[in-house]
Amino acid sequence: MIVVDASVAVKWFVEEPGHDQAVAVLASDEDLIAPDLLVAETLHALRKKVRGGEMSAEQFLAASRALPEFLDRFETAQATSSRAAEQALALDHGYYDCVYLAMAEAQSGLLVTADERFATKAASAGYVAIISSLAAWHEAATAAAASRSPSNPLDG
Repeated sequence: MIVVDASVAVKWFVEEPGHDQAVAVLASDEDLIAPDLLVAETLHALRKKVRGGEMSAEQFLAASRALPEFLDRFETAQATSSRAAEQALALDHGYYDCVYLAMAEAQSGLLVTADERFATKAASAGYVAIISSLAAWHEAATAAAASRSPSNPLDG
């Protein structure tokens, strides 16, 4: 099970560094879940992209309709609010990011984030088993897929 955060979800809709890696998360066989705040955070970031000329109003509206369909399940952020608050203090990091981390912990999942700084900070604080940067996740998923591919007898 993968918990995705808004930094990954934004990349589903905008051609920017990490877009292809984020789309690969969508294509994975893993169940994708997120706290309900993902929709608000993602659309807030995408609205800024409209203002900055990186996406059209029509693309923004299409994203607002499509986003909820991309995930298998949303959980209420309230379910992990106390744990997220503890993590925010312990990590000296933003509460919203820690909601995703607390959800990954509670669901025995893996948080995939495009926020390299947060991934590094959380991993260094002992959360290495439940957080991965988008780039590291993609690298591991690509390697795993290659190892499962049957070898071609003509390749040797």
